[in-house]
Amino acid sequence: MPKDFQHLPVAVLLIGNAAAASFVAFVVWLASGWMINDDVAVGLSAWGWATIALQRFVIGGVISALAASILFGLNAIIVHMLRMKQAWLPTYVAIGTAILVGVAATIGSLQFAITKPFM
Repeated sequence: MPKDFQHLPVAVLLIGNAAAASFVAFVVWLASGWMINDDVAVGLSAWGWATIALQRFVIGGVISALAASILFGLNAIIVHMLRMKQAWLPTYVAIGTAILVGVAATIGSLQFAITKPFM
């Protein structure tokens, strides 16, 4: 590969990973902060809202670990197949994905517990 284009595969891979991680973070944020039905909301105390928010936070953490693991595996395969010198890429992308999705789950869960949205 010419020297002018040796960083192109890394750039394409990082852009794709950023798009995937951002999409998962957005969906987790929506799911963790989304409203609940009126019939459930009527009987909830403040502790009930916090419990549901905690459940959503834990589910977001599981999705965070799952997304990071999947991207780590895919990136490790791609880096190996393309014989790229950037062996750090799968690990850094997995850590960044876990942090991004975990923060989205935290923000969504806190938003849910504070605003108590219902239909």
